[in-house]
Amino acid sequence: MKLLIPTLTILAMLTSVVTAAEKPVNILLIMADDVGFECFSSYGSKEYSTPRLDTLAEAGIRFENCHSTPVCTPSRVNLLSGKPTFSTMRTSGSIPKENPPSPITSSNRVTPPS
Repeated sequence: MKLLIPTLTILAMLTSVVTAAEKPVNILLIMADDVGFECFSSYGSKEYSTPRLDTLAEAGIRFENCHSTPVCTPSRVNLLSGKPTFSTMRTSGSIPKENPPSPITSSNRVTPPS
């Protein structure tokens, strides 16, 4: 029993070292207007040829759980400002002058939780 806590502590430290040594994940976000899954040949489209996107889909993970909004402005403002949509899009889909988005720099970039 006396060795249990030191053993678990050492295992936890080794796990954190192994996790830190992993390569960072690369994420590519493609945002386009008026595009549905039927516009990409990797999703079975016969009307459009998208060879570069097909290569990305084969080499990576295909996104198959999507959402759509009738207006693209909230999503764009959210990505560009790093602020939640409800804090910037208060009046008719435009950015109010009293709450301008802050410039994106390395110090205030939105990052996913670790």
